[in-house]
Amino acid sequence: MKTKNSPHTAPLKSASIIVCSVFLSIALLLGAGMFILPQHEISDNENRALQTLPKFSVSDVLSGKWQVLFGDFTADQLPLRDIFAAVGSEFKYLSGSRDIGGAYIGEDSDGKRRFFQLAPSGEDRSDITLQALNGYGETVGSENLSVMLIPSAGSIYVSSLPANASVYDGGALIKKSGKLLGKSNIDASEALKESAEKGENGLFFKTDHHWTVRGAYLAYLCYCEQKGLVPADSAGEFETISDDFLGTLYSKTCLPFTDSESVERSKIDVGGVSVHVSSSAGYHAEGQKIADTLTDGSLYCEKELANKDKYRYFLGGNEGLIVIESGSARRSDETLLVFKDSFANCFLPYLTANYGRIIAVDARYFKGSCDDVISEFEPDHTLVLYECDNFSSDNRLASLIESMKGKKQ
Repeated sequence: MKTKNSPHTAPLKSASIIVCSVFLSIALLLGAGMFILPQHEISDNENRALQTLPKFSVSDVLSGKWQVLFGDFTADQLPLRDIFAAVGSEFKYLSGSRDIGGAYIGEDSDGKRRFFQLAPSGEDRSDITLQALNGYGETVGSENLSVMLIPSAGSIYVSSLPANASVYDGGALIKKSGKLLGKSNIDASEALKESAEKGENGLFFKTDHHWTVRGAYLAYLCYCEQKGLVPADSAGEFETISDDFLGTLYSKTCLPFTDSESVERSKIDVGGVSVHVSSSAGYHAEGQKIADTLTDGSLYCEKELANKDKYRYFLGGNEGLIVIESGSARRSDETLLVFKDSFANCFLPYLTANYGRIIAVDARYFKGSCDDVISEFEPDHTLVLYECDNFSSDNRLASLIESMKGKKQ
């Protein structure tokens, strides 16, 4: 027996057809857009390279490589991907999630969001690196080696962390460094914690994993106190150079309604400072000196303020080897060798008031020989300045330090 259709059936069917047609049309337009619209090679928001359409080859298809690259291409070149990511992040946030896109989202006492980095997931190599530094300290003397490990914001602004957040225990690493290295260890964590407990929220960026020049200044005071140096004039005075910064941790989430923040610099006088960058990251041919590979650089790179990653204002970003010279330094005849990560980029300007020459080596990008650095520049002192998470996961610093054993400064 044939059933009579309800009078409401026809409109419902029509509505379903319309909805399906709209979604199908959107999907087709987005899919076509990946191939028709110009492809983007760099994501300013995420500060990374994007996968473009991979070149087809039979061998890559048979190995499965092409399929993987094509999958990355569809994810990276999807039209309106930033908008979709932002909507997805906001939905997760409103649903109560505080671990989004590889970053924790907490809240400061002022009610503003603070982003935290997750604990490193790889092998903890801190013991290996500390042992290498201990051996090097025995060679050059503890008074000529300084190791300053900086805790992440998660170890300083503990009350702002979301519930059940897992961050690297920088405090334990710093204590371990102090026990092994003795006087060579410089602990700035207590000064940072005390300032944070007094309500200072500006020691680390809220949307980025780096510290600010205010946090770096407190560490600089700790360094000067332990090394018997006079802090630079006006070093503790600051000026705003940008007020629209959204950092790398924000970029992991693209979370809407996040307040941008200011970037500052110290008012320390750097008029007599010159910066040179090794174009080959410290590598040089036989018979050539490292000095022959140097090109002009900047202590402060103004053009980077027009880009998204405004932390690159300090030194223009990360380079394998940088030579900083200051004729007006109080110890103009002394050279400091610094092994660093990016946390040192806004810290080094302070030291230009104390050392005539600073040789900064970033183990991640350095391609030369530490023996050549020592023989050519003859450093008087060595400083290792790393953020704790970075120090724990660094897989090159230990080997560079090991290669310097027996090389007296």
